[in-house]
Amino acid sequence: MRALKLSGETVAATGHSQGDALVLKRASLGFSMGISGTQEAVEASDVILMDDNFASILQCIRWGGVIRDGMSNIIKVHVL
Repeated sequence: MRALKLSGETVAATGHSQGDALVLKRASLGFSMGISGTQEAVEASDVILMDDNFASILQCIRWGGVIRDGMSNIIKVHVL
């Protein structure tokens, strides 16, 4: 993970247990399970999946891209 982050890559991780908390914290984007996840994992993550469904990660990434694109367009309009 460290090598990927140092080379400029975005690293995502998923987890649900206390042992996953450190990985979730070190990742660029940490996803934890809201139902089955421990409190430590939830606190260490950036995104909490409320349905514990891995398909929700893809939906989250899609929405994140939409939000990023929208913010980029707003910034371009205000800068120009």
